[in-house]
Amino acid sequence: EPIMLKHRADNPGEKLWCEQDAHYSPRAIEIIAELLKQEIAGKDWYAAAEKVELTRSEPKELKIEGDQIVGSPWAGKVPKEALTVRYVGTGPAGGGALDPVEPDVNSPILLVGDSHTLVFQEGASSGMHCQGAGLLDQFAFDLQVIPDHVGVRGSGLMQARRNLFQKAASNPGYWDKKKLVIWVFSVREFTQSFDRIISIPIER
Repeated sequence: EPIMLKHRADNPGEKLWCEQDAHYSPRAIEIIAELLKQEIAGKDWYAAAEKVELTRSEPKELKIEGDQIVGSPWAGKVPKEALTVRYVGTGPAGGGALDPVEPDVNSPILLVGDSHTLVFQEGASSGMHCQGAGLLDQFAFDLQVIPDHVGVRGSGLMQARRNLFQKAASNPGYWDKKKLVIWVFSVREFTQSFDRIISIPIER
């Protein structure tokens, strides 16, 4: 939070949170990905990890109708929100379309959490606005390592861990490959969630 507040003060023209949607903006995602890179770049296991060549596009405009507007009395009555976004993927730099990256189950890095790990990554058809510009994508570009991913629309505290247990249980030796887990969920899990907190193992 202090980093974001300082960035907003120093860059008043940049939008760090969406106005029509309950998620951070594509620009905030890039900032967070860079902070994560700074934490990881000096690790020996990262130096040894297999790298991939990814490209990031020039800034483009994306217009969205966010989840605070969809289904509300304002749906279809207010202009869509305009966001600046840079897409990540494989393919030519410049104006050509990029193919979005897919999570790598064998990656040493696991990104797990709620819809903050899905927004701008899972696609417009699922209500997540686009592909190729989410936290997984921007983090993968900064590190040139594609993470594994377990993300859910809902509780990043409970359901994400349930899904992670099921994924690990169905992939023998799953945790042997992992060096880092990045767990992302909204602070409202501490103040507004009605989930009963239970212990969920990471493997059988």
